[in-house]
Amino acid sequence: MSVPSEPLSCQALPGYFEEVFPEWLAAIWDVRSRNHPVAVTADMLVAEVFVDEIFVSGVDEGDRDLLVRWFETVEVALGAPDRMLRSTFVEHVEPVVLKTDRRARWTQELAGPLLTGRLDAAVGASWRGQVGGFGPEYDDLLGVPLIVSGHLYRDEILLHSARQRRDRTSVPLTRPFGRLPADSGAYQVGVTIAELLAVLPRILDDDPRHEMDEFLSYAGIADWVRFYAESLTVNLQGKADSYALSIWPVHKVDRGEPQVQWWPGESLSVPDWRDATDLGTAMLTAFRTATVNGRSTPT
Repeated sequence: MSVPSEPLSCQALPGYFEEVFPEWLAAIWDVRSRNHPVAVTADMLVAEVFVDEIFVSGVDEGDRDLLVRWFETVEVALGAPDRMLRSTFVEHVEPVVLKTDRRARWTQELAGPLLTGRLDAAVGASWRGQVGGFGPEYDDLLGVPLIVSGHLYRDEILLHSARQRRDRTSVPLTRPFGRLPADSGAYQVGVTIAELLAVLPRILDDDPRHEMDEFLSYAGIADWVRFYAESLTVNLQGKADSYALSIWPVHKVDRGEPQVQWWPGESLSVPDWRDATDLGTAMLTAFRTATVNGRSTPT
C-alpha cells in the first residue's frame, strides 16, 4: 500500500491518485485542469476517474493488481481525518461495490476493514459469504430509464438529463440540456421537457460522459455547488418502453459544505408525458413543494 506522506485530504487527493494510479494520469489531469474548487475536484475525481474508470476497468478486465490498489486507496480515504473526503468516498464507493456479482466477488476478497464495516452497517454482514444474487452484469430486460432534472434558479428553469450504463451505475449530468423562463406556463414547460425526453437514447450506454462543465457553460454558471445549493430541484424519471413517469421534488439542506444534503419528496405520477399540459402542470407543482433549508423559494 502507498501510504501518503501527509494525511490524505481533498487537497492532496489528486497528487495521491497520480502516485498510486500512474497509468490513469491523463484522466486525472483532465479533471484537475478544469480548475474547480478543491472539494469539487476531489468529488469529480472519485466519481469520474476512481469509480467510473479505474474500478469499472479493473472489474471488467479482472485486473487484480489494479483492484488491490483501488481497495487499499478506499481504506486510506475512509481512515483520513478530512471529513469531506471520507463523505465523498462513501457517497461514490458504497453504492457500486456490491452492485453486480463480479464486483461483489472482488469486494468480498479485497475490501479492507473500514469498507467492510460500512457495508455491514448498510446491508448487513450476510454479503460477505453470499454467492451470487447481487445483480446481473448486463440486463437489457429492464426498461431503459429516461431521466431529467430541473432546477429553478433565479429567473430560469434549467434542465439536464442523467444516464445509466449497462451495469446500472449512473452518470448524473448529461446532455440534452434545456432552459426556459421561470414564469413559463404549464404547456410550455411540458413541451420543453417532452422535447428532451423524445431525444434521450433508448439503449443503455457503456460509457456516457459526465458533462458538468458543458452544463455550467451552457447555463452561464461558475460554481455547481452554489448553484445546486441555491436552486429548487425537481427530478423526473420514466422508462423508454412506457410514456408514464414519476416526478418528485427534492428537499435540500445547505450547511455551507461542498456537498448539499438532499432527499426526495412525495412523487407525482404522469400517465402520458406526451400530454404537455399534464406534464408541465405536474412539474410546476413539484417545484412549488421543493425546498432548500425548508424554504420553497430559491435563494
